[in-house]
Amino acid sequence: MRLNFLKTLLACLCILLLASACKKTDEDARRDMALDKAKEIEVDPNTLKICGIAPLTGDASVYGISAKNGAELAVEEINALGELPRLELEFNDDTAQSEKAVQIYEKAARSGTQVILGPITNSCADAVYKASKDDILMHLLPSVTEPDCVDGINSFRMCCTDEAQGRLIADNVKNDGINYTAVLYNSSDPYSKTLYESFRAEYEKIGGKIVVVEYFAKGDTGYKSQIDRLKSYNFDAVFLPVYYTQAEDIANAFKANGLNKRIYGCDGWFGLIEHSKTGTANLNGAKFYMPYFAWDNFERNRVFVDAYKEKYGTEPNIYAAYTYDCVYAVKAALEKSGKNVPSPVLCKNMLT
Repeated sequence: MRLNFLKTLLACLCILLLASACKKTDEDARRDMALDKAKEIEVDPNTLKICGIAPLTGDASVYGISAKNGAELAVEEINALGELPRLELEFNDDTAQSEKAVQIYEKAARSGTQVILGPITNSCADAVYKASKDDILMHLLPSVTEPDCVDGINSFRMCCTDEAQGRLIADNVKNDGINYTAVLYNSSDPYSKTLYESFRAEYEKIGGKIVVVEYFAKGDTGYKSQIDRLKSYNFDAVFLPVYYTQAEDIANAFKANGLNKRIYGCDGWFGLIEHSKTGTANLNGAKFYMPYFAWDNFERNRVFVDAYKEKYGTEPNIYAAYTYDCVYAVKAALEKSGKNVPSPVLCKNMLT
């Protein structure tokens, strides 16, 4: 089995993508209002509470469990330094359902939590973002690529956006000499749709041609009607901006229905090799985007990987790395104040 990986210009442990340098008046007003409210808030000097939100059961649990592991390792390392405040982390299972994610957030907001870590799936993060418009907590999104879930005021992300990823994949596909491409995407999933749209805009801009676009919706299986239509066109490769469970099913359907084309994927394919139900032979030669490599040998990453392997018995994936970095971002924000401070001050420290 051979899978090629797309390496981007992103650092292996991604830095925060902060707010635009062009400050808007309403953003300044919101930030000032939050800082004024913070003057009335008393915080425990000894403890900073972090609420993690992720799917710990269900189909997306491979992402959530890794995120929880990464966060717990970072908290353990930071607390071992003996500095105050100690970090208190509680991870909660949203099962990748928006309503549950909002319920967890609302309960945490009432309990003195200062930092919301997650959710890690786009739909849950979008729901929490809309429900938390008026709060003054710090929100850190480890892996959410939806562009409208952060504001750079009290919500920040630790990964690239779907638009950036789509452009990078399009550039790589064209650089591979692929000039004619088909797309099969999930029309009921904003993640899949945004990746497709970004990919298409960039690919056509640099001279590629999208020959045919097919889509499916949540709950669809078999994909035979989509494959029959794809087979009536001439193209060199198929772009599948979907999650790994769907990628495996679609690749198997391609093989069963005689569609033998090169396949390109996205970061939603993470977990494909480790959690395949039928084997990955039908994805031989496929490529997918991967912004983090556990085997990259720079020193800070090796320290992280070794500690993670010792604690959990396996190498970390991107979700573990992102949440690990999020917790250390909280530590860095605390260090700028030298003590525990209300969330709006922590958020301001993220920007200075």
